[in-house]
Amino acid sequence: MTGRGRARLPDAGHLVAGTDPGDRILRHDPRAGGYVAHAVGVGAASQGETEEEALAALAEALELYFEDDGPTG
Repeated sequence: MTGRGRARLPDAGHLVAGTDPGDRILRHDPRAGGYVAHAVGVGAASQGETEEEALAALAEALELYFEDDGPTG
């Protein structure tokens, strides 16, 4: 563990949150031109040029996802 609620994942990125269903994984992806953030329990992903941009884009995507009550709503 590195810091409270953060764990390094070898070659896959790093875990930004704890270990609950709302966990997010952030990884560097040169093919995407920056970083990709995944919401593990939801199956959503987004990207950005920086870690902060990727996480902000994911937060926005999750807001829209839950605003529409998920994939069946």
